Amino acid sequence: MNKKKQLLNNLKYDTYCRIGISKIHGVGVIAIRNIPKGANPFMITNKKGIQYDLIEITKKEVDELPKNVQRLITDFIATDENGNYTVPFNGMNSLDISFYMNSSKNNNIDLIETKSEMIEFIANRDIKEGEELTINYQGYE
Repeated sequence: MNKKKQLLNNLKYDTYCRIGISKIHGVGVIAIRNIPKGANPFMITNKKGIQYDLIEITKKEVDELPKNVQRLITDFIATDENGNYTVPFNGMNSLDISFYMNSSKNNNIDLIETKSEMIEFIANRDIKEGEELTINYQGYE
């Protein structure tokens, strides 16, 4: 299948959401069409998930960065049990739409680790058009 056809198939079948106004906090990820349970709403062209080469950096290293960059990291990257951040090697400019999901204890998206050690976002129930996609941050901070 040629690249144009792959792209058009992604746009037609695998594009589910956009950044929009959140009822929870500021901006969030909003469904632009119904998302069936079990679907990965962030599937990219050619049926691949987004894979990041992640680098662990310490709080001390983050504290040595410019203040606005520190804020960007603390706003979008959760800390692990040791207080370290796992940041994409390509930097903060490489964040995709999934980083804009807000947290909810009644989340509709789960994180699943695949056999290839990629993390996928999977709808844990049917999500209606116009509904905000949420993940439970608890346990990821």
